[in-house]
Amino acid sequence: MGRNHSHLSKAWIGINVDEWHRRIAYQRSYDGVAVIVLTTSCCVAVRRLGATRVSCRGFTMSIPGSIRGLMDLLRGLVPVKALHAFACKAGFEQDFLSHFGGKVLRSGSGHDAPFWMGLVQRKLVVGLQRENVPAKLNGPYNVKVNI
Repeated sequence: MGRNHSHLSKAWIGINVDEWHRRIAYQRSYDGVAVIVLTTSCCVAVRRLGATRVSCRGFTMSIPGSIRGLMDLLRGLVPVKALHAFACKAGFEQDFLSHFGGKVLRSGSGHDAPFWMGLVQRKLVVGLQRENVPAKLNGPYNVKVNI
C-alpha cells in the first residue's frame, strides 16, 4: 500500500496520520536508545569482571573501545546532560569525562558550554571541599572564602 493510500485509510477512521508517524518515529528512537544503553551497561559490567574472569583477553581489550563507540552513538541521540547522568549511574563517568572532555574545546560549538561549565564548577567545589581548602585559606591569612 502506497503512502497516499495509507493516509486515506487512516484518515477514514479518524486518525491523524502525521501525529501517528511522529509517535512511531519517537518510539523507534526511544527503543534504539534503550538498546544502546543496555549494551553499554553490559560492556561496563564485563569490564568490571576483568580479564581474569573472562577467558578471552582480546574480548576484554576491545571493551573500552566499544564503550567509547556506544557513547558516541548515544551522544548523537540524547543531550550531553542525560548522557552524563547515565554514565554516572552506570559507573563509567571517568570514561565519559576522558572521552568527551577533550572534545569540548575542539568542537567549536557552544551549545553544550553551559553543561560543561556547570560540571566543572561542581567538580571543583567538591574537590576544594574534599581537600579542605576553605579552612586552610581561612587560617593565618584571614582570607574569607564562601563555597
